[in-house]
Amino acid sequence: MSVDNSFAYLSSDIIYDVIHQHFEETASLQAFLCLSQIEGPWGDIPHSLKHYEWSEGSLFSNRLKNGKIVDQQIEDSKIPEIPVIHDAMMSYSEDTEIIEAIAPKISHGLYVSNFNDKYFHLLSQIPSTLHEVHLNWLLADYTDRALKLMDIEERETVVDFVTRQLRTPYLRELILSCKLDLPKALKTSLLDFIDRPFFNELNLKEAPSSFFEEVIVRWRKRMSFPMEDDDPMFAPCVKFELSDIERVPELLKKYGFEESEIDLRTVLSNGLLAKVYKSTEKHPLIGEQILRMQIDTSDERYHSVLIEFCRSTRPQKPPIP
Repeated sequence: MSVDNSFAYLSSDIIYDVIHQHFEETASLQAFLCLSQIEGPWGDIPHSLKHYEWSEGSLFSNRLKNGKIVDQQIEDSKIPEIPVIHDAMMSYSEDTEIIEAIAPKISHGLYVSNFNDKYFHLLSQIPSTLHEVHLNWLLADYTDRALKLMDIEERETVVDFVTRQLRTPYLRELILSCKLDLPKALKTSLLDFIDRPFFNELNLKEAPSSFFEEVIVRWRKRMSFPMEDDDPMFAPCVKFELSDIERVPELLKKYGFEESEIDLRTVLSNGLLAKVYKSTEKHPLIGEQILRMQIDTSDERYHSVLIEFCRSTRPQKPPIP
């Protein structure tokens, strides 16, 4: 049987469109590393791709060269000429004027390591095209204290931004280290987000046990599931701390949790060894789909939840040496 090599003879215009469309969807040069090393237009065109990234207070242009990703720093004066910034990693000490110029250009990933007052008014300027959102507050252990300093308008700004991103078909990963109320509309948007084919991760500071149960109920009714990640060792997941920890004994019994053996690697950020409870459930209609649930506890104040959406054919994670 002859090998179909028809793709090798597509016109350069078509190849260009295919490659650039995929790049716009993924904003990843890594996906084109191997392709860039072959001969012909399929290998040549990836070298025309440019990935713009704001990191450590500077703008960088990344491109492919000799099978590697190389970066070049761009002067701040050139920022107005850059049409799009794919990923922005912002910190506490960013220059306000510069990040105001950057915000409307961010297209794919927003990563704020130390959220502070200067970012509230910027959220409304960021496009509704993000695939990944990480908003982390300064000194995460003191998030609750920081949240009390927010006024109502600031809280609403964060909720409005999150809700706006959740309504798009693009978002795949949402990580928030601040505690927010979950009104019905926002909770429904989060549950719909988890149901999407390309869902990857939802990580909240806190959520009630009712949210935990709604995730499970929805999963049992589903007929389609998150796409398999390129790395089979990482399953799509939901993480949060329980706000109503008094219900933990009831949840452990209701969902068949069993205590796991304690491992020295299972240490929480406060240095206390955790008790770990795990449960696994097979989907009632599609047997290859597995729900893995885990509740970690260290004391009466801290109970974290992890829910993973898996396939029974997924390889097991190798042991940590």
